[in-house]
Amino acid sequence: MASSAKSSNTTTQYDPHHIQSITQSRLQNNTDPGNKNQQYILPMFPYPSGQFHMGHARNYTLACTLNQYYHLNGHSTFMPMGWDAFGLPAENAAIKHNKHPKEWTNQNIKQMREEFDRLGLYYNWNYDMRTCEPEYYRWQQWLFIQMYKHDLAYQKNATVNWDPVDQTVLANEQVINGKGWRSGATVERKEIKQWFIKTTAYANDLLSGISTLDKWPSQVKQMQENWIGKSQGLDITFQVEGTDTSVQVFTTRGDTLFGASAILVAPTHPIAKQAANDASIAKQLKPLMTTGVSEAEIEKQEKIGVALNQFAICPISNRKLPIWAANYVLMDYGHGAIMLVPAHCERDHQFATKYNLKIPAVIQAEHDYAKTAYLTKGTLINSGVYDGMSSDEAIIKISHDLQAKNAGKLKEEFRLRDWGVSRQRYWGCPIPMIHCSDCGIVPEKEENLPIKLPTDITFESGTNILKSLPEFLNTTCPKCNKSATRETDTFDTFLDSSWYYARFLSQGDTHHLLDPKLKSSLPVDIYIGGIEHAILHLLYARFINMFLHKIGLSDTKEPFKEMITQGMVLKDGAKMSKSKGNIVTPSDLHATYGADAIRLFILFAAPPTQSLEWSDAGIEGMHRFLKKVHHYFTNQAKPLQTERPEDWLESQKILKQITTDYEKRQLNTTVAGAMKLFNILTNSKDRTLTHEKIEKIFLTVMKPIAPHIALYCSDAIGFEINHWPSIDQETIDHAQIEISIQVNGKMRGKVKVGAQDSEDQVLKAAQSNPIVLKHLDHKQIRKVIFVPGRLLNIVVSA
Repeated sequence: MASSAKSSNTTTQYDPHHIQSITQSRLQNNTDPGNKNQQYILPMFPYPSGQFHMGHARNYTLACTLNQYYHLNGHSTFMPMGWDAFGLPAENAAIKHNKHPKEWTNQNIKQMREEFDRLGLYYNWNYDMRTCEPEYYRWQQWLFIQMYKHDLAYQKNATVNWDPVDQTVLANEQVINGKGWRSGATVERKEIKQWFIKTTAYANDLLSGISTLDKWPSQVKQMQENWIGKSQGLDITFQVEGTDTSVQVFTTRGDTLFGASAILVAPTHPIAKQAANDASIAKQLKPLMTTGVSEAEIEKQEKIGVALNQFAICPISNRKLPIWAANYVLMDYGHGAIMLVPAHCERDHQFATKYNLKIPAVIQAEHDYAKTAYLTKGTLINSGVYDGMSSDEAIIKISHDLQAKNAGKLKEEFRLRDWGVSRQRYWGCPIPMIHCSDCGIVPEKEENLPIKLPTDITFESGTNILKSLPEFLNTTCPKCNKSATRETDTFDTFLDSSWYYARFLSQGDTHHLLDPKLKSSLPVDIYIGGIEHAILHLLYARFINMFLHKIGLSDTKEPFKEMITQGMVLKDGAKMSKSKGNIVTPSDLHATYGADAIRLFILFAAPPTQSLEWSDAGIEGMHRFLKKVHHYFTNQAKPLQTERPEDWLESQKILKQITTDYEKRQLNTTVAGAMKLFNILTNSKDRTLTHEKIEKIFLTVMKPIAPHIALYCSDAIGFEINHWPSIDQETIDHAQIEISIQVNGKMRGKVKVGAQDSEDQVLKAAQSNPIVLKHLDHKQIRKVIFVPGRLLNIVVSA
């Protein structure tokens, strides 16, 4: 093609870094929140570790692409970015490197922000928000006080995962194979005072709300439902022999009451604590405490127990059941006690087999109970007056008989437990509560917020810093003005990230957590993040938003209208990690290929929700494609004053598919569609007026996925990208195409039909074709196979 006048910015060779440097300032299209027709697009904000990895690059590229798409479709877009900046890693790094965690955190934020800019990830940085700043956590303290006033926050003794090296409570997700996720130390069970938020108060709301989340992945909704875990069962009270003490048990299988061969209690249950007055029992109980408290950890670990030399009396049969402490029973689940029913529960079967306890079967079945448990409901046997009843009948009858004895009742139970939010470390949001010897626990006055985290400190590993700072610890009671002490636990970072979506809307507002004029901006239109956050983070965010709704700060109960959970980035089939030596860093890739090639590869290699397998050849291919695009648009010839209707039709069908793919979030096929458009341009011998129009469509389609080269090439041809192209539906509807007609699988002719014609319309046209009609020869049509746009096969009787 002959060269024409080009923009002064064009270069003869494809130089992605030059192109990025002269276009990036024009890609800042974010607006402030609260505009009409706005899309609030929010990826989960990162922890500032300083290491910007391919998972980050993928998550934030997905968000940027959708942001550009909606902007071109006439929406104002709000897409802020912030930093989940508190937490144990920063504190441990500070101890190790003799730096303040804030210095370490801000240094990492600077490094990661440079990576954002380098990769062309353009967010509304006017709303840059850091959870470690008092302006942010002031409103977290205020929020906690409101929950306390609504009886949704409380302190109690609880059994927790305790990391003996990091000297703090760990969330279940932070316990990996029985070890602390950071220290690698064996996690212990420990009973300490903890602050809780009463998520169970909203259990039914959290469960019923799932049905309204029609733009969430079904997998995520199922995970939420399973975690909340609503079930119907029986509360049963067993009297402890020879005492005034009783032990309560919840079971969903009341029909197996006669199959119980023991009662198991948690190692921290009051009965176990009392039994521990015997030194020999106390010694045996100790190993039961060196394990995590998550269900996942409990399932994997060996089931061990200790006989407590006490017996519980069954309120129906009066049988004596030995009481044991077991490591797989948790104090915070149910009542901290279960019936051991080894014939009908696999975990119980393992325990009973190990300790040679009885395995009485109470459900009729041809089954070898010595080998495994039988889990299915059925007809009762060995159950006294309940023999012959179905399981469901027996549960109702047993519940009535227990109620008559004042020893049990039907009960609705949830797997969901209250949310433990306190951690025994320094680098976190101070909990705004005060302990007074006269008044008890008292919240800080709201006008005194924020309670600032002291910054003039010295780190010593294994110490609770806040307890050692008199200027922080000592205060006066807000109620009686007497001397009092502050709470020295800090909030877990799960709380920091459970409400940030609301604060982004009012960043900088010193009077409201969320400006009343902006509350209609919730819910977030599109929320994007990893599947690993599909349970607790989303559950806590949903809970907080329901509370914000209750106190009038949000117009909706749910925080996120649409959820996109992106898959992991893999190399050689494994998740990228330093330990596996398979890390590919975005910064190294950028130095070689530039931002647009990385973006294209990330989008093209896999659908957003699936894992992405890294491929050196893949990104090389994207780089070559961009070089071709650059060459095409910087070496333009004037168009011939002719049209190519067939190319226009093809471009419109592709544009329609790309638009559909965007709306369905199939962003990998939007890249494939852009490549098809480019093929129309490069497969033509001559550049025509039709191609001139297709070029503009192509560059517009490219802007969300490879924005720098799209702007650069549009400058080269004097075109301004300012809106998504309209689909020429009339051309598509009235286009004539040829369809191959087969009879019993053999080609018999072709017919011209409308591109949008139905199967019946194409069949009618085929039956009007003399050659086809000859082969039909008045035979009975048994079946018609229609492949739209390609062929129609008429199957007739022989």
